[in-house]
Amino acid sequence: MKSCANIANLHPAGPAQRQRGAVTLAAALAVILMIAAAVMSILAHSGSTVIDASEAEKQTAALFLAESGVERAQAAITKSIVSDSGYQDTTCTGLVTGSRITMGRGTFGYDAATSVPPACGGYNSPCTECNFVVSGQVDSARRRVRSQIQATFNQGVHGHGDQFTLQMNSLRPGGAALSNLAYRATATLATDISSNASVGACVNTGGACDISAYGWDLQRTGTNNVSNMGVYAPVSASGYQTLTTSLITSSKSPAARNYVHTGIFFYPLVTGSLVDFKGRYAATGGNSPTASTSQTSGTLPSTWHCGGTTSATAAESDTLVYGFSSKPVSAARQLDGVRFGGVQGLGGVQMRRMVNLTGMEGDFLYSQIWFTWNRAYSTSATAAGAGTTITLSPATSALPAVGTTLGVRAGTGAFGSADLTGSVSGNVLTVTAVSSGSLEVGDVLYGRYLAPGARVTGRLTGTGGTGTYSVCTLTQGSSCAGQEAPPGPITARVGVVSTGASGTFVVSRAPTTALSGATLCGGVCALMYGASGASTRDFGLANITSGDDWASGFLCLAGVDPSSVQILGYTTLKRTYWAEPVQ
Repeated sequence: MKSCANIANLHPAGPAQRQRGAVTLAAALAVILMIAAAVMSILAHSGSTVIDASEAEKQTAALFLAESGVERAQAAITKSIVSDSGYQDTTCTGLVTGSRITMGRGTFGYDAATSVPPACGGYNSPCTECNFVVSGQVDSARRRVRSQIQATFNQGVHGHGDQFTLQMNSLRPGGAALSNLAYRATATLATDISSNASVGACVNTGGACDISAYGWDLQRTGTNNVSNMGVYAPVSASGYQTLTTSLITSSKSPAARNYVHTGIFFYPLVTGSLVDFKGRYAATGGNSPTASTSQTSGTLPSTWHCGGTTSATAAESDTLVYGFSSKPVSAARQLDGVRFGGVQGLGGVQMRRMVNLTGMEGDFLYSQIWFTWNRAYSTSATAAGAGTTITLSPATSALPAVGTTLGVRAGTGAFGSADLTGSVSGNVLTVTAVSSGSLEVGDVLYGRYLAPGARVTGRLTGTGGTGTYSVCTLTQGSSCAGQEAPPGPITARVGVVSTGASGTFVVSRAPTTALSGATLCGGVCALMYGASGASTRDFGLANITSGDDWASGFLCLAGVDPSSVQILGYTTLKRTYWAEPVQ
């Protein structure tokens, strides 16, 4: 028989005991939940920190990519400055292409880019600023940077010294440079050696440098006179070269003087060929044709044909260069127009100014270089025609190229010309006034601001001479290009429109006097014959008055590419601000 105690242990727990167990279990569960919540909180915080750090790292990487875009834009501008075409508006605006550049694990691209001034480029309207926005992106992280790059172009060197160096970056072999030095032969500072200065040496690291055979030195010894040194320097190879000239006294001591040194570089029209020197002319003293204290024009000797004994040499020369130095009576007055050929300046050709630099030494000394270009053409056949179709006899396949200006150097006949005021934007010429003659489709255009090789290809609007015309500017390979030229004087000369069989070709305007037994020529030769058909070597200078002392020289070249004339200067770039715009 079981005891009462054992019987009691078989009964289930009472309500109080069950309640205490439930409380204990609930407490345990609460503790577990609290621990789990704490763990989850720690894990969530840790995950958020990792995500934030990752996003921050992507944002930083995206900013670095945007900064890389700024560096790339500056490199593109730097590269364009030394290229054939130079720093153009498209160098800046062309950054925006729509495609992004991959770098590392992200990309960058240009959202906007504008040049200052708009449609800038070249000597007439140099680009001074490029304003752009570039964005860098890594996954969804995107950062944008706004930047401005300023450019300052220096067209040479000036100061007070006895040695002058210009940098030359030849991009293609076969080129040549012309430098023009304006200097004072007499002492200008109390510390200067008093005897007159003259050329001491010329060093061209890219080739020859012989001033006596290929240049000139016009030593003007008066107290207020300006001297002029022109140097032709062929450069056979591509790469960086220097052109250095110096001044010495009669005792061979270095002669420091006020100076302004400028230069331009010519490339060959045909790849693999050389720019060829044909001849030069300069004369010093009194009222000589290329040096004066009172003349506003000059006449070259009738025997000068670009260095040859006949006009055939001038016909084979396609480029005429003019180096000009002056010390004006008035600081504000500078040469602003050169007209070569014609009769006393009528019917002549407006040359283009490429370089203009004024010294800051107190005497307002300045140096300029001008040039013009016309396709070379020489023939022994005679021409006949009263209309726009010209026939050569005997018939020959050696016809002038389209766009060539022609002159009548022998026989009977003459072509007219036109003088007008106009501007060019892209491939459109806008004529606002015609002072003489009429503009014809196919005419070749010459002007202070125009790129040589420009010709009229069609009429767009207007009647008579005024209105708009389509124009084509010659580039390497004979393709057409546009240009930007502000309003200025333009001379229109007869141009070859097309060539045919049996020695015939078509010109833009009928002769004013019918051709009969006429010998035609192109190149510089054509510039020596004005609207009358008579030979002349007159040249006129605009904005020069009596008392403005000047000295100058002419140079003839052949085989030049007129679309790739490079100024021997340098450009400084400055990043003026860097900012991240508000997203």
